[in-house]
Amino acid sequence: MILECYWVQYEEFDNLKQRIKGNLVVCMSYLILVQIYQSVTGNYVYPFMEQFNFFQLLGFYLFFGGVFVFFCWVQDKIIVKLELTYSVKNLEEKIKELKFE
Repeated sequence: MILECYWVQYEEFDNLKQRIKGNLVVCMSYLILVQIYQSVTGNYVYPFMEQFNFFQLLGFYLFFGGVFVFFCWVQDKIIVKLELTYSVKNLEEKIKELKFE
């Protein structure tokens, strides 16, 4: 029972995390396409981008995208470890309660 409830909570969190990653990919793709358009046509959609060339912006997007993915990975590892610890402690408590009954 506890594990089932906990698994539902984890699935909801996992879905939220997947949506965040998906939104990041869409935003980065949009910015890269805007940069390609600006490089090809010479028309700047965002004026502040004039000072950077294509490779600088691409490196910027990839670097911060990589940092975001790294933090998601670390967060995943920490949360899974905390969830397992929490689940084991709850199971141990339930087993103790059942032994006393």
